[in-house]
Amino acid sequence: MVDRCICYSKSFSELKSLAQLHGARDVAALQAVVEFGFRCGLCKPYVKRMIENGQTAFPVMQCATHPFEDAGLFADITDDAPSDGAR
Repeated sequence: MVDRCICYSKSFSELKSLAQLHGARDVAALQAVVEFGFRCGLCKPYVKRMIENGQTAFPVMQCATHPFEDAGLFADITDDAPSDGAR
């Protein structure tokens, strides 16, 4: 089960309490009051669900791509490789 942002050691229970305390209704609003989800970003879909339904532990979600791939942060390094194969 997934129950925390591992990069920042923030449990979803802690984040839920902070969301309620500060009236945060989305991930960005919650990030404005507590630091989480800025490194790998894998917790964000879980936190989004937590805010929507109050659940604080989730089965591992299957996703097609890592969140940073969608942001273009994982460029294909083979595009920059010299044509002679030398590096």
